[in-house]
Amino acid sequence: MTATLAQFDTLAQFLDDLSTRLSAHSGPLRHGTPLPAPVAAEDDPAALEEERLLLASAAAQPGEAAAMRWLSAGDFTHPLHAGLWRSLTTLLRRGEPIDPVTILCEAHQQGGLAREAVEPEDVLVLQRCLP
Repeated sequence: MTATLAQFDTLAQFLDDLSTRLSAHSGPLRHGTPLPAPVAAEDDPAALEEERLLLASAAAQPGEAAAMRWLSAGDFTHPLHAGLWRSLTTLLRRGEPIDPVTILCEAHQQGGLAREAVEPEDVLVLQRCLP
């Protein structure tokens, strides 16, 4: 877990540095500019594992998650992970404690667990995602 958190810290620092180099607003798209095709990576095991790692790291280090203002629920490939991220950031905004049970309860209250057909094994996977 220590190595995972160290990698997460390195990634967070890189992304913070990158975000300061990029302009905050690149301007509107010109009329007729095609929008990029949505990424259909929900079935990509590597992407799902990266999202689980990000969620686990963010739950273990809520201060780091609060600094990732550039990341939104729409950036996740799996709707369940998006709901967990939305729940985590909601709890952070409220200043509430961050732990797996609280995150899952918030996701349930927001309807993030009801929208999907969440099976018992999915909940076990979620608990493994979160520290």
